[in-house]
Formats: sequence, C-alpha cells, structure tokens
Amino acid sequence: MTSQTFKAVVLRTRDVGEADCIVHLLTDRHGRVAARAASARRSLKRFGGALDTGVLVQAQATQVRGRDLWRLDVCDPLAARPRVKNDYQALSRAALMIELVFCLVGQNDPCPEIFELLAEGLARLDAAADRTAERTVVVVFMARMLAATGFAPHLRDCRGCGRSVTAQASVTLSAARGGVICNDCAGEAGGPALPGLDRGGLITLQKAISSPLDQAWRLRFSGAALTEAERFLFRLAQHAADKPLKSLKALSG
Repeated sequence: MTSQTFKAVVLRTRDVGEADCIVHLLTDRHGRVAARAASARRSLKRFGGALDTGVLVQAQATQVRGRDLWRLDVCDPLAARPRVKNDYQALSRAALMIELVFCLVGQNDPCPEIFELLAEGLARLDAAADRTAERTVVVVFMARMLAATGFAPHLRDCRGCGRSVTAQASVTLSAARGGVICNDCAGEAGGPALPGLDRGGLITLQKAISSPLDQAWRLRFSGAALTEAERFLFRLAQHAADKPLKSLKALSG
C-alpha cells in the first residue's frame, strides 16, 4: 500500500460508525474514488472544512490492496465555495453538476478532463455575477460533460431524416433522439411540445461543446435560447443517466 497525494473535488459524504465517513471524490489522476476517513467527524486537524460537497481539496490517501475503498489520511481545502454553500439556487445547480458526474463517471476510471471541467465549473458557478451567469455555467458544463462521456448531442444533422439543419432558421431538440430534428420531422412527430432553438442559439450550443474550455465559459445565450437549451440538456442528461436526477427537482420546482 502506497500513500498518494492528489487534487480532488468532494462529491458526497456518508457517515458510518461512530465517527467515520465514506467520502466520494473526483480526483485529477484516479477518476472517481471512494475513501474511508477514519474519525473524520472528530478530527478538525485532519479534515476540518475539507469534506463539504463541492470543495476542491488536496488529499493524501492510500489505496487498500484488493479493495475499491481507499483510506483517506489527510484532506486540506484548496478552494472553498462560500456562495455555492450558502445560496440555495447556486447549491442546487452545483448538486446537479455533481450528481451527473457521479452517474456518468465510473469508479477508478481516470478522467482528468472531467476533473478539470467540474473543478472549473464549480469555481465559475461560485463566482457568477447573477442567475443568468449561473445557468450558463450549468448549460456549458452539461453539454461538455455529456460529450465527454459518450452522450454528445447531435446538433448538425437531423436525427430523423439525416439532412443538415445548418441553414434552418430554427430547429427542434429531441432528447429521446439525442439531438436536433428538422422542421419537417418535428411536424410529423406530434406529441408534447419539444424544446427548440433559433439558429443563433444552436450555434452557441455547438460552440459550448467544440470551443476551448476557457472560451466556452464566456459564451452568452439569449434568454429564450438559454431556457430551451436547459430544457433539452436536462432531459438528455436523464436519458444518459438512465434514471431521474434528484437534483433537478430543486431547479424545476
């Protein structure tokens, strides 16, 4: 057993026994791991303030041979998230981001790009100037998270007939089909109203996935496009997770 030091984002914790915790972390080198923090609820020196959900930490842990559960020895906070911790709407959006990571990232599967996406996304969520900026962070995060885990939305060709939609003034978004459908196919589909985007909104959503990450965070959607992109990505995320996302209830209530 060799002790290792790495950066991680705290995803969730669960109390066990009289004073221990099971801590789920998304790490920069080992992917999502679970670690037992002995006496965590008693030891402020080793863990004080570091085990709150969403906190970026420097962790020292030992992988126990033959087991998926690590032993968490020391955990120091690198970046607290005061706004995420104390503001209900920001906390709810952070919870959605974290739940999606928990659902789509396998245990002990290295994914440094997803670690970077989550760590930076939470930092930008905490620093967001207003609710619109918060919502934009989550849309960019979800679009890139789905793309990174094999669930990228198809945004250039109709998922019904295969024709390009780049020349259309507006398109419909179908989570069940995994992307855009043209106006002709949307008219044939019937059923409840689906999200839709104008051409500008579609281009912005495409850039949210294809642009370098630092540029993607700076994208701006119109009010209507942001709402429709949220509706589509929330549905697509639940298709990808193959179950309802509990954290969505707080945002849709």
